[in-house]
Amino acid sequence: MADISDALKKGDYSNVAHLVSEFDNSTLQHIVDEENVLLKLFIDAYGREGADDAIKVFHQHRTMHMLADTISKTALTSPKELGSMPGDFEKLVRSHFEAEEQRIFPWALKTHFQQLR
Repeated sequence: MADISDALKKGDYSNVAHLVSEFDNSTLQHIVDEENVLLKLFIDAYGREGADDAIKVFHQHRTMHMLADTISKTALTSPKELGSMPGDFEKLVRSHFEAEEQRIFPWALKTHFQQLR
């Protein structure tokens, strides 16, 4: 995220596009793993309603992907139209990772160990 901010400050929009695209691509496996493993764990244990918090957090993956794609394309074609998109993206990513680390991952561990009993 710091590299993206630096590239934006320098007006290096082709690098912004590259870095955002790279970030998006590097998170794809993370998304697949979480949605296939953790979401299944929550739905199996609590049903769709009980897994609602996890579902909402995992839906942010799609939003992050779409925003990353928009930023990457806009940075290459009309960088002056980026506006608050990079800042919005950074806030979303930080908020998402915080939700995972503070709520979702501990909940997954607790659920997993409860199922082992």
